[in-house]
Amino acid sequence: MVRAPFAMHSVMKFPQALCVADYLNRKGLDLDDTIVVDKADLMQDTWSPMLKRFECKTTFSFAELLELSLGQSDNNASELLFKFCGKPKAVEKYMRKLGFHDIHIRMTEEQMHKNPAKAIENSSTPTEMVRLFEWFYHHKDDNRYLTLNESLQPYLQMLESYIRQVRDSHLLKDCKT
Repeated sequence: MVRAPFAMHSVMKFPQALCVADYLNRKGLDLDDTIVVDKADLMQDTWSPMLKRFECKTTFSFAELLELSLGQSDNNASELLFKFCGKPKAVEKYMRKLGFHDIHIRMTEEQMHKNPAKAIENSSTPTEMVRLFEWFYHHKDDNRYLTLNESLQPYLQMLESYIRQVRDSHLLKDCKT
């Protein structure tokens, strides 16, 4: 098994999305609930397709933010999810609750943007990320936000194939599809 940690960079948006789904579920919020976003409050010099969508202020639903964060790797969308649904500490705590002890989320997109060397503080082992993907595949029906969120659907379609490929490569013999 591969035990060396790696800097997750945008891969950390997947555990974050799982934590957001849990947060929405616990708070009784809907994916179509919205937040007001002021463009002036967003990072302008980062990867962020959402910046092209509006001029001053607009609303985004949680579903849109998840789609932007996961589907387009939008750094501002991820930052907004941290702001409204739980800081990195909450994501890491949620990972521990699920039993994932080698996934560390300690920095926001903005913090990593200001100091790229700190990106290593969001780390995981490859084995632990595969375990998380496997967990997601087997628990996707446990939380309605995981199955209803269209941005997560491509992951569902890819995961079975991905887990099978990894298992067949004999890197992780304990993965099941």
